[in-house]
Amino acid sequence: MLKITRLSLFLGVAIAGIFSVFSSPAEARTPVPIQVQSQEFFDNSGVLFTKNTVVQFKFVRSHGAYQSVFGVKNESTGEEIDLIGEVKPSDLSMAQFEQALNKPSNGLTDDVNDFQGTLGNAVPLPGTAQFTFKAGNRYSFYLKSQFKGRNVGVVYSTDAKNFAGNQQAKFVGGFSALANGGVMIRWDDTNSQIPRVNQNDNDFDDFIIRAGGYEECLDKTSK
Repeated sequence: MLKITRLSLFLGVAIAGIFSVFSSPAEARTPVPIQVQSQEFFDNSGVLFTKNTVVQFKFVRSHGAYQSVFGVKNESTGEEIDLIGEVKPSDLSMAQFEQALNKPSNGLTDDVNDFQGTLGNAVPLPGTAQFTFKAGNRYSFYLKSQFKGRNVGVVYSTDAKNFAGNQQAKFVGGFSALANGGVMIRWDDTNSQIPRVNQNDNDFDDFIIRAGGYEECLDKTSK
């Protein structure tokens, strides 16, 4: 049984108003300032917290013909946990999907005509998940994809885990954004088994997740 206490990040000054990006103002609690440790990170080098930390995730949208699952891997133990996944590649019907495959992508970011997948359609409601990051354990996010039922590879948010050290995810927002609006994790699923050609198809809109909230988990047994 875990008791969750919401805390604010402290970066020189306390961030006023700690809240999850999915909570209403009425659910916000009085912030308790803490000191962020310099060894904590949430970016393309990996994810690590110095205290047990709960982070909430929400699906934003997807673009692309792959059907994907977003998850987290504990690099310290090897455990993988799927968090949010598509039940179909896009909002299109099967007939529309097959027809759209004959049209080349224009490469534009967030193009609604590029196999867009939305919450409540390609991804079932509520499209949210939360995960407890254990103190001192190192993590990476992953995106596993299929095309017409065939596995087409896995890409990671940690650059060093990808082929040739390629960047496959962009973190929009710094560490402090976890407690102040959230961090957007924008994925590019190409280059796992289908390599990029002349750096094409790098729009980083194939699967978009918002990570928000910074909550310290206190085990009752430690009290």
